[in-house]
Amino acid sequence: MCRPDVAERRANTTSGLSSATRDAAQRLRRQHQVRRLHALGPRPTFEFIDEIAHHHGIGVDIDQRLARYAELDPEVLSALGADRFPALPIRPVPEGNS
Repeated sequence: MCRPDVAERRANTTSGLSSATRDAAQRLRRQHQVRRLHALGPRPTFEFIDEIAHHHGIGVDIDQRLARYAELDPEVLSALGADRFPALPIRPVPEGNS
């Protein structure tokens, strides 16, 4: 759960952005949070998925999707680079803004 002060600060920093830019920023935040959750191990990851399943009543759908993902070949994913997120975008910073 995001602390209210963090959520308000995040809303203030993205309010002047286009919808596409806000969506991209949210996806990057979600990727970062998924990395952190994954680093905690399988139990917290299960609890997170289970909470979503119960909260939204979509346990059957999640179980079907989870079964498909569980069948993926880790060696193939690694060979394709699909086992990690792409590198973050790099933007030039104008001089004097360091």
